[in-house]
Amino acid sequence: MAAPVVRYTAPSAHHATTGTGAPANRSAHIPDRTSPEAYRDYLVGRELAPATVEKYVREAERFVAYACQGGYAATPSVAQPIALPLASLTKRAVLGYKGWLTECFAPATVNAALAATNKYLAFVGRSDLCVQPLRVQTVAFRLPGRDLTRADYERLLAAARQTGDERMLLVLQTVCSTGMRVSELRYVTLEAVRERSAVVSNKGKVRRVWLPDQLCEGLLAYAGRRNVANGPVLLSSAGQPIERTYVWRHMKALARHAGVDERKAYPHNLRHLFALTYYDAYRDLDALGEILGHARVETTRIYVATTGAERQRQISSLELAGGAATPFAE
Repeated sequence: MAAPVVRYTAPSAHHATTGTGAPANRSAHIPDRTSPEAYRDYLVGRELAPATVEKYVREAERFVAYACQGGYAATPSVAQPIALPLASLTKRAVLGYKGWLTECFAPATVNAALAATNKYLAFVGRSDLCVQPLRVQTVAFRLPGRDLTRADYERLLAAARQTGDERMLLVLQTVCSTGMRVSELRYVTLEAVRERSAVVSNKGKVRRVWLPDQLCEGLLAYAGRRNVANGPVLLSSAGQPIERTYVWRHMKALARHAGVDERKAYPHNLRHLFALTYYDAYRDLDALGEILGHARVETTRIYVATTGAERQRQISSLELAGGAATPFAE
C-alpha cells in the first residue's frame, strides 16, 4: 500500500490547546518544530542521505495525517493542511497508529515506519510517546523465487539492446558489475571511467569502486556519442542524476519485454546478484562488504545467505528422520 503524501501546518502557540479548550503546556515550541521544513532541516543537518530525509519526512506526514483522523482508525488521507494535535497526543494514539501499520504492511516496513515516527516524536519533544518496534525473527536465508539470476540478468540486457535503450543497458551493467547503488551512479564520471575507478561518498562513508575494463569501454563509447566532455556519464534526458524510480520503472518494462518475472526486476537485486557472484568466486565476506560499502559485516552476510531450498536440502541430507516414511507392518 502506497504511503499517502500529505502536507500539514503547525498550530500557533496562541491556538494550541489540550483538546478541552485549555492552553497547552507544550505550545511554546510547537510553531517551529512541528513544521515539515524544520524537520527536514534537522535531518539534513544530521547528514542523512537525501533519500532517507525524504522518507522520514513522508513518514512524519503520514503519522500526522493519521493522528488527525477522528478515532485514529481511518487510513491517513487529507487534502487540506492540518494541524498536529501535539499537546493532546497520547501513547494510546501512537499505539493505534502502530496497529494500523501492522494490519497494512509487512513487519520490516512497519519497523522502518516506526523508526521514522519515533525520530519525529523525539524531534518535537515527545520522546515519551515513542513505541517499540515489532519483534521479528531474522531470516537467515533468502526467500525462494526472489533472486535475479544471471540468466534473468542476461535477458534484461538483451531486451535493452533490442529496444535500443543504450542508457538503461549501461545502467544495468554498471550497477551489476560493480555492486554500486543507483544513487551512486553520479560518481561514475568521465574522469573516473578513464581511471577505471570511482570515489564514492554515501551514508557518511567514502570508498573506491572499481570499474571493469569492458564496462569502461562501453561508457567511453557512450560518452563520445553523447558529447560528454566531463562529469557524470550517465544522466537523465534532462541532464540530472538518474533516480532509483527511473531504473525501477524501466527494469519492469524490460522484464515484461524479456519474459522475466517482474517481481525480480528491481535495482537492489542487481547488487544482490553482484554480491552472490563475487562471494561464490572468492568467498571473502570482508572484501565484499568493503566493495558494497557496508558498515557491518552482518549486513553483507544477508546478501550471501543460502536460499530456503538450500537450507531444506542441508537438513534433509542429515538423514536423521530414521525412515519416517516407512509404514508400520500390518
